[in-house]
Amino acid sequence: YIVDCGWNTRIFDHATVKNRTLAFLRLLHEKHPETPILLCEAAHNGVEPRWEPCEIKMTLKDFNKPYREAYEELKMEIKNLHYLPQKGLLPEDGEGSDDFIHPNDYGMMRMGRVFADKISEILNGHAEIPRPR
Repeated sequence: YIVDCGWNTRIFDHATVKNRTLAFLRLLHEKHPETPILLCEAAHNGVEPRWEPCEIKMTLKDFNKPYREAYEELKMEIKNLHYLPQKGLLPEDGEGSDDFIHPNDYGMMRMGRVFADKISEILNGHAEIPRPR
């Protein structure tokens, strides 16, 4: 399972996101104890959007922290729990997004490669997926 819901949680505070993440991961593991779970941070380049359709409770600087804390708390409890930090998901030069937030085709390809490598590592023990040239 890939759990990647960071952007959809910015309307909640830190404690709510962490507690819901803990509860969800425990339930998912309980129902599927042998299935690997990959918890992902949301990709961003650190540019805080000036437009928001609703009230935001966490800044970009903080909104991946509840996931890291939940992972740290559960990594010994849940067999086969893995973590993918946001660093490296998008190129740091901003070329992977149109507005430093939403990935463009290049950014999505980059994210796809990072996800594919991580999934391959989880399933195959560090084997890298071949890439077209």
